Amino acid sequence: MHADLMAAALKQLKNLGYGLKHPPDVRWDLRGLASGQALLQRNTIRLNAELFARENEAFARNTIIHELCHLAVWQRHGRRARPHGAQWQTLMRAMGEVPERCHHAVATPVRQQSRFPYRCGCQEHQLTTTRHKRALRGTPYVCRRCRQVLVPEQKLSPVGDIVELEESLST
Repeated sequence: MHADLMAAALKQLKNLGYGLKHPPDVRWDLRGLASGQALLQRNTIRLNAELFARENEAFARNTIIHELCHLAVWQRHGRRARPHGAQWQTLMRAMGEVPERCHHAVATPVRQQSRFPYRCGCQEHQLTTTRHKRALRGTPYVCRRCRQVLVPEQKLSPVGDIVELEESLST
């Protein structure tokens, strides 16, 4: 089914004068929240198999055309064209699609970062793993409300895996 959508979209692009020099490589290895991705210089489209399996044909058609339009605009205009700029929007409309930047499918993240509790003078903050590691290496994070430096609330533990501070240290 998706191969038919791709073939029809490529034919439509050609009829509009935007034929691709070579058919794109299609990879079904995209994960996470994105439904598609165009790798312009590689003439490759990455698609999210999980989202395509859950969504309807209109979603698949829109995503395939969205990514093919990126490739077509890149091949014709190069770096002069913005990713979701005027040329891309015009081509999307000519292909019969609404030129939207993002899809509206419900997607679940592949992984969710752990959060680490930090405190200031007025509230608790949840820092991502990346910011937590930076804080451990000395990067100061400051509360926007009270302007105090955030300090870890517990011993290097993500929320959910609460580690009690050892009382034996204080005795």
